[in-house]
Amino acid sequence: MTDSVYNTTNTPIQPAPEVVEFFGAEELAGMQAELEADNAKSLAATGKLYLKHNTADGTPRKRALDDDTAEQLADGHITEEQLQQRLKERFKGTMMARSESKPQAPDWLVWDWFEKDSVSCVFAPPASGKSFMTIDLACCVATGTPWQGHDVEQGFVFYIAGEGYNGIKRRLEAWQIKNNQDIDPTDKGGLAMTDSPILIGEPDGLLELFDNIDYCFDGVAPNLVVIDTVARCFGSGDENSTRDMNAFVKAVDLIKKKYGCTVLLVHHTGHGTQERGRGSSVLIGALDSEYKIKKSDDSIVTLSCTKMKDGVEPKPMNMEFATVDLGVIDKKGRMITSAVLLQTDKEPQQDTKPVKLSANHEAVMQAIRSRTAIGESCTVALIRDDLKAHGLNVNAYSKWITALVEKGLVRIDGDTMIPICQN
Repeated sequence: MTDSVYNTTNTPIQPAPEVVEFFGAEELAGMQAELEADNAKSLAATGKLYLKHNTADGTPRKRALDDDTAEQLADGHITEEQLQQRLKERFKGTMMARSESKPQAPDWLVWDWFEKDSVSCVFAPPASGKSFMTIDLACCVATGTPWQGHDVEQGFVFYIAGEGYNGIKRRLEAWQIKNNQDIDPTDKGGLAMTDSPILIGEPDGLLELFDNIDYCFDGVAPNLVVIDTVARCFGSGDENSTRDMNAFVKAVDLIKKKYGCTVLLVHHTGHGTQERGRGSSVLIGALDSEYKIKKSDDSIVTLSCTKMKDGVEPKPMNMEFATVDLGVIDKKGRMITSAVLLQTDKEPQQDTKPVKLSANHEAVMQAIRSRTAIGESCTVALIRDDLKAHGLNVNAYSKWITALVEKGLVRIDGDTMIPICQN
């Protein structure tokens, strides 16, 4: 404290001669006595607080509160519990003891797939079934219906439908018909959905989302918030920008922190590969879990885990589309239909389309084949040297290797390159 008569080691500070001369010894002594009393009161309160929260051996830490907080505590305007909460919000570090580090079992929103109080993402190319999957998940949580055979914790769900709202309404009706279940709200759960995106990446967008959630659920915290899609709710920033993606991730974290809920992001794949979500890698670093959706040529939808921060990755799940008549006839007398995803034991048909390679990719594959055929070592460094020896500019060599791995043509084991198939 700047006006305390004690320094950080709790040692009295001797006033400078000019200070004594200005105030006078008698007045200064009174001021010191008053400050000492305030300081003692503040230190006593702080010591008690830190005894509970910041020491492992029971030794109070002599840290003074700010004047306003100390006065509010002394006068009874705030309780000790409120003070403890203030310090929890202010100080990020906590002295750890064994009791503080004791592990706890996961608290699942959807058993084995989505934890409570977490951020998850499902990514896929367009028209792969990702919104069918997330609609199914949202309806199951809202109604307490097991999701593809996995138990759920029922609660309220807020779904930001950033694109295809009319199609989503048909999918909702199809889900209710197929599951013989209404999504009407109850005191245990319900589903609220927007008909347009909310730009949570913008300063006012997050407040708009909070207002909508609080209005729809009358102050009850949702169990799940779905953002479909990241692109439509990102705002004016650039998904590839580290700074802009950090801002988006911060907004998502604030949603999770405010409601203690699971936030599920629906995302598109990258332009150059379908093996990761689009944009800055900041996003995947912030996720607790991530899932990829892939639709095969015979329309089998496979959901596979690509990241599980803590815990065992669930095995891939195969699903297939089931057509549902909605009981609505169009102007030409045709039945309007939609679809739902149902778990299946069918395996997806393998993609038999030939993989197209650039000249550089083909050169790498040929170098790998040549070494493998005669039993020579085939490391990343040696293949690079072989390409250089043939006059290739290898500045983009690491990108070539990444592309071949993503195309399923090469596997990297340590530093060894192993061909999976030949093109």
